[in-house]
Amino acid sequence: MKLSRIRRKRTWFCVTVGGLAGVTGLAAVGVAGGLTGRDATADASAAAQRQARPAAVAQDGKAHGKEEKEVRCDPDRLIAALVHANADGGAVLSLAKKCTYTLTANQDGNGLPLIVQPVAIKGNGATIVRAANADDFRIFEVGSGGNLKLADLTVKGGVGTTTTAGGTGTGGGGLLVQEGGRATVQHATFTFNRSTTTGGAIANYGTTKISGEDQHKTDDKGDQKDGSDKKWTEDDWSEKDASYTSIDSNSAEGTGSDHGGGGLFSSGSLSVKYTRISYNDAVNLDGGGVRVAGGTATLRNAHVDHNRAADDGGGLAVSNGATVTLERSYVTDNSGGDLGGGIFSQASVLYLRQSTVGHNFSADSGGGVFNSDGRLIADRSRINENTTLGNGGGIGNDSGGEAVFRDSEINRNRAIGASSVAGGVSNVLSDLTLTRSTIVENFSTFEPGGALNIAGTVLVDDDSTIIKNRPTNCLGTTTAVPNCFG
Repeated sequence: MKLSRIRRKRTWFCVTVGGLAGVTGLAAVGVAGGLTGRDATADASAAAQRQARPAAVAQDGKAHGKEEKEVRCDPDRLIAALVHANADGGAVLSLAKKCTYTLTANQDGNGLPLIVQPVAIKGNGATIVRAANADDFRIFEVGSGGNLKLADLTVKGGVGTTTTAGGTGTGGGGLLVQEGGRATVQHATFTFNRSTTTGGAIANYGTTKISGEDQHKTDDKGDQKDGSDKKWTEDDWSEKDASYTSIDSNSAEGTGSDHGGGGLFSSGSLSVKYTRISYNDAVNLDGGGVRVAGGTATLRNAHVDHNRAADDGGGLAVSNGATVTLERSYVTDNSGGDLGGGIFSQASVLYLRQSTVGHNFSADSGGGVFNSDGRLIADRSRINENTTLGNGGGIGNDSGGEAVFRDSEINRNRAIGASSVAGGVSNVLSDLTLTRSTIVENFSTFEPGGALNIAGTVLVDDDSTIIKNRPTNCLGTTTAVPNCFG
């Protein structure tokens, strides 16, 4: 069984701002210091959501103790306002409605000044974009002690490189959060950013929170008594129920051991909810949508879909002892060039709660999820209709992995390579436990079609079902699977 190849002067350029004295909220002083394939429906929906969103950096004026300052539609004025914010202990900035602030110059790899104070930016539907003919630079960087809040804003066209102003972390085409820094992103869009290292849109080494908003305001109170949540379905998730943040069409090009994460990278503390992460690309490595290399991450009411990784984890890659929780989330229609079409997890802890991993593809094993030398705990979740050219159409559990499924489904997955086995679950040198769960209607080229166990330990309770798999349920496995016939 193949295993993963996951490897283990701060000055600001002088800006001349003409007519500064007449601008509300700014002092009259000199200031020193690719992807394709995204569908039109998704674009139109995201645009409609942005127009409908409320301007939402709620109560930031009080939180920062600063009066809100308007920033006219001029990138030089935005730069000047951020320089003043750092000098004055923070600021709340309100951008011109639907303005496009086009950045043409950079310092230390950033198009805007390093954030080292509490700064809130109300976008009002504005866009901040790197000029197409400009040198490569990211849009935002938050240094240690900085606290950036962004709302109702599009961040576009940034390029994260190894050049930084505030720490050792690199990448993050739209936003780089250094260790000791904090960022909050609300009702925003990060699109067509890229990184030469990691985190095409956002690279987080500190603490980052990304969210949309449930317009019904029901959240957990809307859950059904059986634990399901009827609001959140694959068909109508975003357009009907949430003003969501979108991280789409970004890419990471790095080849280093911890690079990847076409949309997001995190080795710190990451919280994501009411967010769609889609059509991102890890061009050379792991985590087409998200790469978590250490630290903690929680994805709640999120969609991770249509992402691609050249190596492991088309939707999500987890490593370096990270703890990751997906709750009421969907990982769908992603593809991985090696292991884990939907999710790859190595030497880490992965929780799936009321979540769906479906319609993903891997060129090697684990069409839905591949778990190696770590823990996978799934409660009330579905790993359905995934495909692999290797073994384990639904689940690959390998090399000392521990996989526990409670009240969950592993159904209608396929392993269709020339020598593939185990359309449902491949368990090799690992532990697998099924409680009130199903392995049903899976298919593989060779037997067994349901569950393969090689030198592992499998526990199947009396309320679990392994039936209707082809060519067999468990017949042909080298180590017996209890409560399985045929």
